[in-house]
Amino acid sequence: MHTEDTHLRPNVKNARVGTDYLDGLRGVLILIVLQLHIFYLTTHAYYARWHFRQPLPSSLETVRWFFPTFSLVGIFVVVSGYCLMLPVARSADGALVGGVGSYLWRRARRILPPYYVALFLSLAHTMLLRGEYYPPQRPLQAGNLLAHILIFYNINPNWRFTINGPFWSLAPEWQLYLLFPIVLVPLWRWIGTAGLLGVAAVVTAGLMASGEGILNLHPWYLLLFVLGMLTAVTTESTDPRWIRWRESFPWVAVSLALCAWVLIYWVITWHFQPSALVLLPPRWQIYAGDELPMGVATAAAIAYWTTVRRSKREDDWPRILKVLHHPRVMFLGRFSYSHYLIHYPILITTTALVASLHFSLAETIAVAYLVSIPASLGLSYLFFLGVERRFLPRRQGRVGDAARQEALAAPSV
Repeated sequence: MHTEDTHLRPNVKNARVGTDYLDGLRGVLILIVLQLHIFYLTTHAYYARWHFRQPLPSSLETVRWFFPTFSLVGIFVVVSGYCLMLPVARSADGALVGGVGSYLWRRARRILPPYYVALFLSLAHTMLLRGEYYPPQRPLQAGNLLAHILIFYNINPNWRFTINGPFWSLAPEWQLYLLFPIVLVPLWRWIGTAGLLGVAAVVTAGLMASGEGILNLHPWYLLLFVLGMLTAVTTESTDPRWIRWRESFPWVAVSLALCAWVLIYWVITWHFQPSALVLLPPRWQIYAGDELPMGVATAAAIAYWTTVRRSKREDDWPRILKVLHHPRVMFLGRFSYSHYLIHYPILITTTALVASLHFSLAETIAVAYLVSIPASLGLSYLFFLGVERRFLPRRQGRVGDAARQEALAAPSV
């Protein structure tokens, strides 16, 4: 293993800190994506009778305020890389806890059973409402169904949004979960942290230069995932050089600067190409320009929050970390994967019912929020109790500790 990454066993100065606040981050972000999806579905139900690829009327300027939320998947790609890499970075030898087979079994048990239940429910929903709320026939194509079972439906743009719209982001994340033990960890052990980052940057740039088809697969997720992995290495290494570097690096300034750039990018897009902000789905340029800087900002924030939790009492934490660590906020995050899996069919049903009441647009949107938010959160929590919770890790010992840490790596938005 590369010498710069050999000092991984924590000591007193490098004491392990919890990552429970990441549940809080998931909880905050599911509320953001929830209000975005309610708004989009309600306005499309009101104007376009659910023909998803038609742009909203230009009079709906409000939709542009939702533009920065396109960065949310990129944030969780970083979080996934970070959470999966933490047990590796904390191990004495920098190896996967329990080996590759154990890791793949833990990932499959965590992700697949709830996904398949949600897939069945979503497919039933599309069949019930086919033609009016979903593209006719497309969900029932054999290739599409097989691709959803094997989770590679992202390779075909005609498949990605046909059964459950938010599922589009699960496929690339699942593929990164598989790439992690087979390619990324061995490569990190061979060429070290800087080498892996360089390879990921070159491969990502090459993929992004390959054309529109590859770009629609969001190839920059590879770089963001690796960045999350290397954030775990940075926060856990006991090499004195790494400790000095991470304690002196301006994490807060970098994170805030990148968040500011996202807002500037939003204003520029709003000014020069406002129609790009009301398309469903948005063009890949919108995602790339938003997700990349927000993903890097998230990695910097995680590094800073880890340093804060290691060195300061809770009373002295920054306000945002206190919010993310609040029990009620973390509670939302604990069933965020269940919410991700089933909230969209729920919202389609509730917003369609509200739109059918023939209120004004403002009244329709207001009532949709009042009805859809409790329905989505409540039914998702019931799904969590009935399905997802049964597959959360309970095993004790070193493998169990790794499984609980890895459990935070699940699509949430």
